[in-house]
Amino acid sequence: MTRAYTLGNRKVAVIGAGYVSATVAYALSLRDIAREIVLRDRSRSKAEGEAWDIRHGIPIGDYCKEAAVPWNEAVRAALAEKTRTMGTEIICVKGRSHYGIATCVCQLAAAILNQRPTIACVSSPLMGEHGVRNVALSVPSVIGPGGVQQRIRERWAPEEYRGFFDAVEKARAVLHTPED
Repeated sequence: MTRAYTLGNRKVAVIGAGYVSATVAYALSLRDIAREIVLRDRSRSKAEGEAWDIRHGIPIGDYCKEAAVPWNEAVRAALAEKTRTMGTEIICVKGRSHYGIATCVCQLAAAILNQRPTIACVSSPLMGEHGVRNVALSVPSVIGPGGVQQRIRERWAPEEYRGFFDAVEKARAVLHTPED
């Protein structure tokens, strides 16, 4: 006779937010072992900072699905703002950010090494896209065995174009600032 085991909601609690515990939570999120991971520490801000850093590396489609977040213009705008500020918030809380960066690097390496092109926002020198040359900015690109294979031209809302060209001007200003 076989016995049926119910896994319940597959929630994992990681006690402590030090290097080892936070890395365990990160590895659990990468392996998609649990539906929910709870990171607990005496310092709530430390646990939150580690959780934010780990969550920062989760692809947006997966995040919306996992969090049961509907995808609409209001969600997109809020997410765009959070994306702009998340790195700073993480660094303010825990002094560094590395899980999100590591996750993105691994996804890019997998696309290149496994010869499975993927679309990701990466910084690379623009070569006329949107009328811009000689500035490296992060734009949606096809990443494959040769690195950036193609930059994808998207239709943007007017405020997105304005933000893009503001970023171009800021990058150019930094590039043309003389060193002391």
